[in-house]
Amino acid sequence: MKTLTFVAIALLSFSSVAWADHPFTIARSAIPIKHNGYRIETGLQIDNLPKGRQAHAFSLSFLYGLIHNMEIGAHLPYLYAKDGAVSHDQLGDITLLAKVRFLKGRDAAPISLASLIDVKLPSASRDIVIDTTGEADVRLGLVASKAIYPYYTHLNISHTFIGNPPKQERSDRQDYSLTVEYETTRPGFIVMGRLLGSESRVSHEHTSDEAHGEQWSVATGASYQLRESIVVDGSAAIGLSHHAPDSSFNLRVSYYYN
Repeated sequence: MKTLTFVAIALLSFSSVAWADHPFTIARSAIPIKHNGYRIETGLQIDNLPKGRQAHAFSLSFLYGLIHNMEIGAHLPYLYAKDGAVSHDQLGDITLLAKVRFLKGRDAAPISLASLIDVKLPSASRDIVIDTTGEADVRLGLVASKAIYPYYTHLNISHTFIGNPPKQERSDRQDYSLTVEYETTRPGFIVMGRLLGSESRVSHEHTSDEAHGEQWSVATGASYQLRESIVVDGSAAIGLSHHAPDSSFNLRVSYYYN
């Protein structure tokens, strides 16, 4: 049975009501969609941030198996953020996704390796509350996935080059995630645990970014295959460090076609 990638709980990136990153870009599997296959996803993400702030997103994603061992896709969120009495909502930035598997896991060496590149286009208007910056970001990453039935493990490491808005300096960021999935004896039902980390280093005098330093969260969730082509999954997380979300919740519905 193919491994399933759960919704990741993204970590805080910026100041104001900082908007969370798209889950795909934080925790992914090295196993791409089959050639000419596709996946359509709708998701709801709720982040309860420090100091009583909130950030929510309803998102739509599309992934397509362009060739063997390569998939491309796009993600578009609708964002809502609240900071005290101030709240804003709007369409977020479009993120273009690409993944190439360069090592396929086999019985003798059951590990797959893939490289990632995600490009966030500045398609949304600049908003200080939602924290859409009007600048492009680029993430480069590496994913390792290993299957030892009934366990599946996914390790993600990435570096994001952050675009600087006018008169601001944003630090680049490193993201890490480790996911362990367990395929239960009930057909189509998988449970998971995940550790998420993020790190950005920049001095106070050069930025207004309050989310520098290290951020860590831990998440747990489950996935259930309703039908051959439909999967529902959800997860919950708590922050382990000062700048991480106090709590986060995700719900996603995925439609697969191979």
